[in-house]
Amino acid sequence: MVRILIVYFSRGGATKFVAEQLTDDLAKGGVTVECEEVKSAQVKLGFWNLLKDIWGLVAGWKYVIDVAPINKPADYDAVIFGTAVWGSKVSGPLNEWLSQQTFDADSKTIYGRKRGHDAVHAKIEFVLKKPLAAKQSTFENETKGDGTVAKEKTAKFAKTILKALGIEVAGSTEEKKVE
Repeated sequence: MVRILIVYFSRGGATKFVAEQLTDDLAKGGVTVECEEVKSAQVKLGFWNLLKDIWGLVAGWKYVIDVAPINKPADYDAVIFGTAVWGSKVSGPLNEWLSQQTFDADSKTIYGRKRGHDAVHAKIEFVLKKPLAAKQSTFENETKGDGTVAKEKTAKFAKTILKALGIEVAGSTEEKKVE
């Protein structure tokens, strides 16, 4: 059975919304999905605190995550990262989580959620020492209300992920679902 780890940091709930939706969509594809939410008590809500956090990244502040990483990426067939983007940078807490990990060169790594800044993708690829297998951008306003736009984008992203893992996606005329 294919195992996928979703690791995400959510400042205001939008990234969490996408991570939970993606978990459901991938599970429908017949894979086992585990989520690990990265939290940091240093991060406070509010516009001025966001500016402070962006400044902290630029200034090189180190973020402390509340709980040490629970899962090891090498134990999974794919790892998906979700993060808020702070000033075209990976959020401090997720950046800290990434710095505490070792990645298997053969596993697929996929970035999902938030603004698709090339700088963020490049940073994650630098840490992983390999290109991302798939990328998605979901904006915070797309998760508002019933989240229809985010749900549609996430369902499409789930199919892209499954395809990147060599899993045939149900609903296609030439493909069939893996048992």
